[in-house]
Amino acid sequence: LEVTEKDTKSMPYGFADTNSSVDRASKQIKVLLPQICKAAEYENTILSLAKALEKTQKLLNALENIIIPQYKQRVRFILATLEEREREEFAKLKKLKESMEKRK
Repeated sequence: LEVTEKDTKSMPYGFADTNSSVDRASKQIKVLLPQICKAAEYENTILSLAKALEKTQKLLNALENIIIPQYKQRVRFILATLEEREREEFAKLKKLKESMEKRK
């Protein structure tokens, strides 16, 4: 944001109708306006960062509370299925071995 300075040598008010406090206020505004604009820029940047942080936090919560637990459950299911198949295979081999021993 850029603040341009206008020629303020001629004030837009009459000296007869106002006192010196208007001149002081005008000078203070002239000094403070660029700083106020800079502060507004910083505020806007902070608000943008806050929105981005909120979005990131929502994604993180989804990962922690939904996606990762689902994957852990799937891994447990796959491991349990593999263990069950291994036990079944072991039982089949044991029966086959017993059957072969009976034939001898």
